[in-house]
Amino acid sequence: MLNIIYKIFPNYLTTIFNSILVVFYVYQDATKWSIVKFINADAQRLNIDSFTVLYYAECYDKIGDRVFEINDDCSSWSYGSFTLRILSFFKIFHGHEQIGHIFTYSILLIFVSMISKYFWNPLIQTTLFVGFISPPIWLLLERANFDALIFIFIYISGILFQKGYVKSSLGLILACTLIKFYTLPILLIAIILIKKKMDKILAFVYSSIALLIILSDLSKMTGFPIQAGYNHFGMKIIGNYLGKINIRLDIFLQYIISAMIFLCFIYVALEFLKQHKNRYVTDLKNSTFIFGKEMLNFIVFISCFVVGLSVDYRLIFYIASFGYFLTLMPVNLRIYYSIVFVFSIWLTYPTGNLQTIGDLALEIVAALQIAIIFNFMVRNNKFILGLTLKNK
Repeated sequence: MLNIIYKIFPNYLTTIFNSILVVFYVYQDATKWSIVKFINADAQRLNIDSFTVLYYAECYDKIGDRVFEINDDCSSWSYGSFTLRILSFFKIFHGHEQIGHIFTYSILLIFVSMISKYFWNPLIQTTLFVGFISPPIWLLLERANFDALIFIFIYISGILFQKGYVKSSLGLILACTLIKFYTLPILLIAIILIKKKMDKILAFVYSSIALLIILSDLSKMTGFPIQAGYNHFGMKIIGNYLGKINIRLDIFLQYIISAMIFLCFIYVALEFLKQHKNRYVTDLKNSTFIFGKEMLNFIVFISCFVVGLSVDYRLIFYIASFGYFLTLMPVNLRIYYSIVFVFSIWLTYPTGNLQTIGDLALEIVAALQIAIIFNFMVRNNKFILGLTLKNK
């Protein structure tokens, strides 16, 4: 049906989707995220996460590294000090609602760009549209969380890398890593994939700087972030479900069990791809995008997925990477892949018991995406070289 519509109105589908996105997000911004209030998922105040960051920045201006300690006020900051230092230096302690507007319209512009990029494939456009308008995005923008800033930086970094501005790209990724730790794997992977010697050295230097600062900040933390699981995703989510049926396990054992289950999913996915190898898309040209926008987002998503429990609004990284992986799937299986993807992003907080289905679907897609990358690497010895053609 989508293909028929596309053949009749080849330019209209992009216009329709982008128009709906613009109207929806402009309306939500104007009504202070009425849809999040409607589903009873709004926070204590609008743009609460940006408000919190600015609050801690003012605290940091007064008490410095004591924000990492357990105090009566300004207690237990659990991220890096980089953001607080920058905001404190420029005395930016107010304006959380303005930050929310900036995040909303910047991300909306990126969404419109990504929908337009796949003008030639109505299924990818439709699936991305359903993802871009899903609840995890609402939560991110309603709270104006600084993960939105990281997403914007990652997107720009991917563009810079593909255009050959590798040093600028790595600089942005370093900034992301100093804001929140989970983008560090990008720098570590860059050390392996980049072929140009000076850029490889730069990636190593940036990784070392990031590690030293991260370890320094972690050593100052005296509290531990609470991971409730009600609006979270991740490999360790199985531990939360076991706890709900009175099977309480040590956190280390939770990780072992979760890792074993995830590895089993990956193995099944690899076997599945093996069975469909004659229909599998292996165009080497696609592999040059591995360090582009989509794959950078995928690395961030997998980092969040594997490390522990991550908040649902970080699924924006997962959603933004999906279009690329859909092009790598056998054509006759893309619709099923898209359906599982839709379950994984719409059956999230606050859907209650249906979140179990969403978490299962997310684990299936994550395992399949890893299997796709691994299968590419095994089947084509030139794959690693292909990753860095833009960097020569």
